[in-house]
Amino acid sequence: MALRQRDKPTAHIRDLLEGDQRVVCVEGFTPWMGATIERGRYYHLDAPIVRQYPQFFAVCIPVADVLVDEIER
Repeated sequence: MALRQRDKPTAHIRDLLEGDQRVVCVEGFTPWMGATIERGRYYHLDAPIVRQYPQFFAVCIPVADVLVDEIER
């Protein structure tokens, strides 16, 4: 049985964000053979540690970008 090939590559959220987007570590961890990464520390999306362990990071979105209409009222 032949495997079905996708017509286009799967889109990832990192394709929609700039590389200098700020992210925060949501849970402290120690990578194998590395220094401890503290919870609450900020990085950029294109940092190697973020690319290697994306499950430990969350994208920071400024409140002004989300509540534009609310701030103007």
